[in-house]
Amino acid sequence: MLRNYISRLCMALLISCLLSWISYKTIIAGSRKYVLAVRHNERLFRHNDKPLDILLLGTSRMKNHLDPHIIDSITGLCSFNAGIGGCTAVEANMILKTYLLRNKPPKTIFITADVIFICSTRLLTLPAAYLTCDDLPPVREMLGRCGMPVKLYDIIPFLKVTEMDDIHRASIFYMVKNWIKPSKLDLSDSSGFINTINSTLKEDNAKNTKIATLNNNCVDALDEIIAQCRKNNIQLVFLHAPEFKHIYSARIANLDKVMNVYYSRCKAYNIPYLHYDSLSICSMPQYFRDYSHLNAIGARVYSTIFAQDLLQNGILKTKY
Repeated sequence: MLRNYISRLCMALLISCLLSWISYKTIIAGSRKYVLAVRHNERLFRHNDKPLDILLLGTSRMKNHLDPHIIDSITGLCSFNAGIGGCTAVEANMILKTYLLRNKPPKTIFITADVIFICSTRLLTLPAAYLTCDDLPPVREMLGRCGMPVKLYDIIPFLKVTEMDDIHRASIFYMVKNWIKPSKLDLSDSSGFINTINSTLKEDNAKNTKIATLNNNCVDALDEIIAQCRKNNIQLVFLHAPEFKHIYSARIANLDKVMNVYYSRCKAYNIPYLHYDSLSICSMPQYFRDYSHLNAIGARVYSTIFAQDLLQNGILKTKY
């Protein structure tokens, strides 16, 4: 009797593990194909078919503002937007380290030199977006710092599903649907840029000011990025993204102290710092969705201006 019970229990556990494994593999495959953040990481870290001339790093003021398709069409270069909403220098440093593992160094890296990048306390904005790349040492180390049991995932990989949000888990339905009826959805765009928002700014009033606290881990990570660029002969350029009438900057009471982190390094390492916060479009609400973010139309205009600057104003020191 006991033997039969144990046999049935073992069989149930075996079937549960098998179903869990199948579900996990399907979700991972679906995430790689249908979840944008995962697709972008997979392409950047594993499947870059040709070396990058330009790598764009930073917060949403990079992710949503500069379109590599426009930049490349004007300059003839190859660029990728690896910006992330809420990204800090810690995450950007991990992205750069991981990219350099399997790829040639980009010729130029542009970073949005803004407040969040060196003041936020967050390590990773979307940890689940990196789970398909947890075999790469910089990613693995960062996931561990975020509290994920990466060694346990080596033994029981399908436990990663517990870290994924509904967007990742829902990808299994897209996979099944695609098997039943092949999709005509174009999944070839992996430039990293995302901005489809057409709403425009309605208000023109500054909000209350706040104090931004520097995160020493972020400052250290910024210095590591600078060191990596110098070691790999990568030109590093800081960007100040467009903002509506400087309202975003005016809200930071100790802005000078924060921005001095960037200015001091520009002086010490001869890093160019490009300011786009005084463009003519920065006084036109029809190009903004809020005080610090361009809408889709504004992003196209800014991307064109940026690309033309690369060609006309001698920003790039390296000949392409």
